[in-house]
Amino acid sequence: MQSNTKYTIQIGKRTLVFESVSSTNELLWSKITNSEPLEEGTAILAKHQESGKGQRGNSWQAEKGLNLTFSYLLYPNFLSVSNQFLLSACTSIGIARFLERYLDEVHIKWPNDLLIKGKKACGILIESRISKNTLSKAIIGIGLNTNQTEFPEELPNATSLRKALNKQEPFDNEKLYSELCQELSSSIQLLIDNKHDIILQQYNKRLFQIHEKRPYIINNSKVTAALQPVGIDGLASLKLENKTLRLQPQGFRYIF
Repeated sequence: MQSNTKYTIQIGKRTLVFESVSSTNELLWSKITNSEPLEEGTAILAKHQESGKGQRGNSWQAEKGLNLTFSYLLYPNFLSVSNQFLLSACTSIGIARFLERYLDEVHIKWPNDLLIKGKKACGILIESRISKNTLSKAIIGIGLNTNQTEFPEELPNATSLRKALNKQEPFDNEKLYSELCQELSSSIQLLIDNKHDIILQQYNKRLFQIHEKRPYIINNSKVTAALQPVGIDGLASLKLENKTLRLQPQGFRYIF
């Protein structure tokens, strides 16, 4: 990306499709490492991802051939390390806008899981390379449940677009992918245009349980707190009775 030049990115304009890969993020990194020239927005889409990961090393369960699992490449060299949360936020916004084409009750569970009716439908994994305190490269991996209707017992809070809508016939994933790439391209434009306030406003208006007094696990202890709007640093802000805590993901967990 060039911060001093007006331009647009078309995510998915070039998409490499694979039947099965270990990880779309890993495959895309390997192509960059092997000096293959890749245009910004290039994506790798897998019909099945064998070892997809989420944040903090969590695995992402996607049934073969039913869902959307893909990664795309950005060169966000204008984005400072201190502002890197904005990339996660605008990605979450793009996915939320896509889901809102089909239904209501779409929320962002801090920091970047997408929920439909309170259940997880999508995970995001962003991996980046840093040069001179800016992000020289970033790969955004997305696992979105579109058609899967049955989930393992250990995932009671998972759902999909099809399941949430009680849709009998499966969605056309090719059509959904095209629509999602449109929304992701639109949301990344907010970042290119330095519209940081709009990104945070759009993110926080969808933030799950914002301003509600709810139980959470904070540093291994159960507390009741109200989640506050997230700032540019991306930290969770929880208001307790007598203080406000600001937390990294490893120190905070929702209770369902």
